[in-house]
Amino acid sequence: MEDRREQQIAAARANVDRLLLRLRRLQEASAAAADQAAQADTAATTALTARDTYDAEHLQPALKAAQQAEKEAHGLSRDVAQLKECLESADYISAQQQVIKTAKEQMETAQAVREPQPPPTKCAARKSPTAGRSSSSPD
Repeated sequence: MEDRREQQIAAARANVDRLLLRLRRLQEASAAAADQAAQADTAATTALTARDTYDAEHLQPALKAAQQAEKEAHGLSRDVAQLKECLESADYISAQQQVIKTAKEQMETAQAVREPQPPPTKCAARKSPTAGRSSSSPD
């Protein structure tokens, strides 16, 4: 019976040793997994910091520049529309001035046909009744 008991104790000790060995391996694997998790966390933090730095140094200025360009483009679009209206108004005014000029010319032509004007003389003083007379000469 004692043999049997010693075999059971020996088997139990072997089982305990095997379980302790397995426990050590699991503890080592757990420690390695914890180390890897810590490294992954550090890498993730580094990546997030790099992303935030890139965002702040490159993307945000580019975004602000794009927004400013959009604002300027919108303003220029408004200016172009206003200039187009001014150009259309100027074209209309120019056309109206041409119509007025043509009408004045026609009016002047019509007046000239109705009332012939004598051609202007070169010297209006010659036709004057007192031209050439001196005030001291007797009549």
